[in-house]
Amino acid sequence: MNEDLFVDYMLRFIQHTGCTKERPVLLILDNVEEHITIKTIDLARENGVLLLTLPSHTSHRLQPLDKAVYGPFKKAYNAAMDGWIRSHPGRTVTIYDIPTIVSEAHLCAMSQRNIKAGFAATGIYPYNSWMLILLQLQLLTVKILKQMQMLQIWIQFLVQAQVLWVHCRSQDLVLVAWVNSLFPVLVNTSRHQQSILSQELNQEKQKGEERKEQPKY
Repeated sequence: MNEDLFVDYMLRFIQHTGCTKERPVLLILDNVEEHITIKTIDLARENGVLLLTLPSHTSHRLQPLDKAVYGPFKKAYNAAMDGWIRSHPGRTVTIYDIPTIVSEAHLCAMSQRNIKAGFAATGIYPYNSWMLILLQLQLLTVKILKQMQMLQIWIQFLVQAQVLWVHCRSQDLVLVAWVNSLFPVLVNTSRHQQSILSQELNQEKQKGEERKEQPKY
């Protein structure tokens, strides 16, 4: 996109919308130099077009096309390309075949439903000033859940390592039982390991009782 092409687009936009100074319209643009030239600004002022540019590096949050159109378009394009290859066995796709394939994907993805969904997902229309905050909360929630999963894995690893260590040093069985009591949900020891711990604890108790019963000389 260059300045001349965008001016041509603006002329078509003005003609299609029928906007005037008495009946202005809002045009939301990417923050690109070709979109905010002097020629473009003058043309917009003369015809009642209010230009609003999105902040830099926010397309993944505020660009309706990124939210609800480009994804379906890529899927539709891949499906159209696969269909073309199946219907033309042995042929190589050329640049002259691309318009036919793209037009098929364009009709599927650039639907009124997808376009409206893009504006709703970004909070532009219907206007929703909380949309970005909700998106950030969703991302934060996912991040916290991932961190909790990592914490659970580490706790399981430490407990499993402690169980192996206990087999070598039975005097620490009480510590392992204490850890298991603190993390009954996070610690996922097997029934076999739990039975081993229980047996060894009972053996330690029996040995302690036998020592007490032995006569002292």
